[in-house]
Amino acid sequence: MANKAIKQEIDRLFTEVRQYHDSKNFRELMEFCTRFKHLSPYNAWLVNLQMPSARYVLTEKQWLKKYRRKIKLHSRPLIILIPFGPIFPIFDISETEAIDENSTSKQAILDYLANPYRVRGNIPLEKYHNLVNNLAYSGIVVEKCLEAAGIFGGELRSKPGKKVVIKRKEKRFETEADYAISINVNADIGQSFATILHELGHLFCHHQPHPQKAWESRRPYLSHAEREFEAETVSWLICERLGIHNPSEKYLSGYIERNDIPQGISINHILLAVAEIEKIMNQSESKALKQGLLWKHRKGFKDIMSEI
Repeated sequence: MANKAIKQEIDRLFTEVRQYHDSKNFRELMEFCTRFKHLSPYNAWLVNLQMPSARYVLTEKQWLKKYRRKIKLHSRPLIILIPFGPIFPIFDISETEAIDENSTSKQAILDYLANPYRVRGNIPLEKYHNLVNNLAYSGIVVEKCLEAAGIFGGELRSKPGKKVVIKRKEKRFETEADYAISINVNADIGQSFATILHELGHLFCHHQPHPQKAWESRRPYLSHAEREFEAETVSWLICERLGIHNPSEKYLSGYIERNDIPQGISINHILLAVAEIEKIMNQSESKALKQGLLWKHRKGFKDIMSEI
């Protein structure tokens, strides 16, 4: 009986997921994910499935600590996933109420969140450099070396014959790179950042095979348009969540305005790719090392690191 109930829930979920191939629903989902920057894109999607009208969600403890607000009686929890755990309840602002006169009002919270504080076009350099440095721990080297026309951003190559530098306890170690992201030498830092995110979108949406079989390549099952749409969406979504203008918006809007979103795209792969790239971008070096693809999948890598 339990298995039957689970199957019914899975079937219902996939029925709801299909609606996002409609252009309007897809755009609304992407915009929803950009608003909920404190959630992973995947969890933002889960919130959207459960309550499309949600405006700001926190845990019960967070509401109390940050705003002195409590959860209403008979409120509706929203379920999200947490690392190394099952599920976790959070609550929309509409399900909260003030404790006393020192509580922050709903309107004050929403006014603060709606404040257009974003600086369009400014790349957070710390995140940019952290991302490039941490990619080494997944066997990815980034190089600005392509002599190409200005409209050509870059390319992703597997087994490029390059080395990545691994830092460990103030020592440096070089090992073979699994991938190289090559960027147009004429690109400014904004274009470079968007290009790196686009190529990582291809990689973490599994458009390329992985040398150590970390995933199965989806490339044989996807058209060029489907692969490009997924990679562009990954790049756009990460930039939007950082408050950065991304030219991908123009590319994606062409599909959306024509109601012509490629049917083979996977929302699941897009959101998981965004989460993985954001994790790499925000990690310390020590975490990036032990959670990177080399540590997890390259034979003998852990042993070498333990000896350094």
